[in-house]
Amino acid sequence: MESKKIHFVILKKPYDTYSDSFETRDFLGKIFKLKLDGYTKYYPYGILPISDVDFMADHLVICQEINGELVPVSGVKS
Repeated sequence: MESKKIHFVILKKPYDTYSDSFETRDFLGKIFKLKLDGYTKYYPYGILPISDVDFMADHLVICQEINGELVPVSGVKS
């Protein structure tokens, strides 16, 4: 059985590093994809789980490492 690497990532207040950090923009995009994928299963088109608060909040994310890349599987914002 192949073991899966799990990581806990904290993305603190992405607003502070968004403009000068590819990593922040890339990871926040992955978080947005996770949110959109989850919401579109239960809510109609146009209901967005993303807002300006996402840029100021801290994101606590559980990720699975796949081929050396962190892929969010669950998370909350605080």
